[in-house]
Amino acid sequence: MDTHTFATSPSGNIHGMPVAALLGRADKMLATLYSSSYFIKPENLILIGIRNYEHEEYELLKQASVEIVFANQINGLTQVLIKAIDKLSLSCQAVGINIDLDFIDPDDAPGVETPAQGGIKAREL
Repeated sequence: MDTHTFATSPSGNIHGMPVAALLGRADKMLATLYSSSYFIKPENLILIGIRNYEHEEYELLKQASVEIVFANQINGLTQVLIKAIDKLSLSCQAVGINIDLDFIDPDDAPGVETPAQGGIKAREL
């Protein structure tokens, strides 16, 4: 989910914090990196394919009312992406897609620092 802060992160790895920062919920040490006019509104963010996360990340996203589609809810990635783009197109002028490499099966992305088993096959992506 990459929605940690320094207060919640078990590892302290900054690469687990960008979503919190983009939502305007970053630690004070990171907040200066993001202009307040560029925060993502929670209703304009959909996380898709979530498999592994910590409770603190989930709680922050739940409090912000961010939509989450867990990996076990996906039966065809194409359909999920089209639905998300259709929804976001109603309130956004542009839609961006960010793919976290640990979303991909570690067999297909062996260089990922924090691999998570059960990801999507590169071929399907």
